[in-house]
Amino acid sequence: MQINHIAKSIRHVNILNNITFSLERGKLVALVGPNGSGKTTLMRIMSGVLQADSGEILVAGDNKTLYFMQDNSILYTYLTGMNHLLFVGRMYGNVKKITEVVEKLHLMAFINKKVETYSLGMKQQLLFAMVLVSDGDILILDEPFNGLDPSVSGDFKCFIQELKRSGKQIFVSSHILSDIDEIADTVLFLKQGMIIRAEEVGEQHLEDYQIILKTRLTEQMMKTLESHNSIYSFSIRDENILLVKISSGKLIDLTRILNDLQVDVADILLQNEKTKDLYHEIYEQKGTDSE
Repeated sequence: MQINHIAKSIRHVNILNNITFSLERGKLVALVGPNGSGKTTLMRIMSGVLQADSGEILVAGDNKTLYFMQDNSILYTYLTGMNHLLFVGRMYGNVKKITEVVEKLHLMAFINKKVETYSLGMKQQLLFAMVLVSDGDILILDEPFNGLDPSVSGDFKCFIQELKRSGKQIFVSSHILSDIDEIADTVLFLKQGMIIRAEEVGEQHLEDYQIILKTRLTEQMMKTLESHNSIYSFSIRDENILLVKISSGKLIDLTRILNDLQVDVADILLQNEKTKDLYHEIYEQKGTDSE
């Protein structure tokens, strides 16, 4: 997908100005910026929900499908989660994927209940399940990690890495900047309707992670972890904290190894948060990694 010189005004207020960038197969572009900078407007234009005043959006190839993950206001509270998945499955011709997705995301406990009974995290899991059922070639995800506990958020990041590896073109906005560092190839910084900086993040450079475990590591577990030293290097702090140096693209391999060892992970923390530091530099803000 190529976005060329997109501009948009609403009620004579300039929202977007000369927005140009591209999405590529197997890559993820992330969009960050303060509230009111035009992020949602841009995503709505990219997905065809809103029309731009000028510019063009080009999609290479025939029969490309696109799915736009919006916030939970699009959910129907009087319908069940399964009703929503069936709707998406029928629209995209992927009804057979529903059972696989429900099992993969562990939604069995609530998927047949009405959405009005869902917590914020459950709604977010349903929205992401709809993405997976669509199996779109181009995926536009608005705040996919909103309201998730750390373990579910970690699973989502692994699933997103899998989507990248399958060749999807992915565009994400998120105010959780540490998550951006883990999944993005390129980060676009939006300010007053313009992209003022594009930063390559990529999967190949090594990052330092602190992995907090719920399970105490045994000697055999340690030997297994040490046998994969071509993927990462690690050390131990206390009995339940791993300090790991690994590329973000290989993080999913480490989580699979831990899962095979039946090691429960409480949280994965990026130690050097490049996007957060750039965000504060560009927008001259201090404090947490929110918008």
